[in-house]
Amino acid sequence: MYELIKESINSDESALESAKAEKDVGSVVDAISELSLEETMKLGTRFKKFPIGCDLTEVVVGTCATDLEKMELFGNCMLANMIGAPIHICAYAFSDIAEKYGQRGVEIMEEVYNITDVPLDLDHFGK
Repeated sequence: MYELIKESINSDESALESAKAEKDVGSVVDAISELSLEETMKLGTRFKKFPIGCDLTEVVVGTCATDLEKMELFGNCMLANMIGAPIHICAYAFSDIAEKYGQRGVEIMEEVYNITDVPLDLDHFGK
């Protein structure tokens, strides 16, 4: 996974291959963690421009789904932050994850907000 992600920094073909490849969150996080800050930012820029209509968390890391544990959610969000990608998440995911920890969804959202600098793209926000 590391080699494919490293190649994706400079290659649309490799970026497309990484988007289609079978992967798990741990291997992606490990691979990106081995990159320099400059490489990580360049990778983030490539995926921001990447023409498939998804942000990097959906393309490479996986969506911030309701079945994630709190630390997995935070890891995904910190990775998106590290590469400068916006965090796309549904309000119900915050609520479902919070419920497992005796918290309210807005509390988890505030924790994510406090550990990241990138915009939160919050969908399905109800009353």
